[in-house]
Amino acid sequence: MIGFGDKVYATIWEIEDKDTYAVVKFGTSRKDKRDDSYKNSSWSYTRWVGEAYRKISELGLQEKSRVVVKGGISWEPYVDSTGERKWAKTPQITIFNVELAEAYGGGGGRMDTPPQVEDDGDDDIPF
Repeated sequence: MIGFGDKVYATIWEIEDKDTYAVVKFGTSRKDKRDDSYKNSSWSYTRWVGEAYRKISELGLQEKSRVVVKGGISWEPYVDSTGERKWAKTPQITIFNVELAEAYGGGGGRMDTPPQVEDDGDDDIPF
């Protein structure tokens, strides 16, 4: 398994509870430095286990929630019903922990309320 997880921002699209884990579809994006466009990736059928699974209900995660995920990618062989060693068609992505993106400064999340602005008491402004 290869781990990832230092501030990987994601948007949740669908959560399917399986009682001891959840199968979650989410998306990530990155900025392409060559043309300043964003490249989007969709991640389907990811397993959210342990802390990540527990935090789905604890943090009230739902569709369009902005989160920071920590997890890993595994692409291990398995033995099929005939005893032959096979490889999965795609790697399995497992998420071990999750936090709300707001805890990390937002990460491009929705701004439901305007930011707090300090009143400097400057009454000399002509407008």
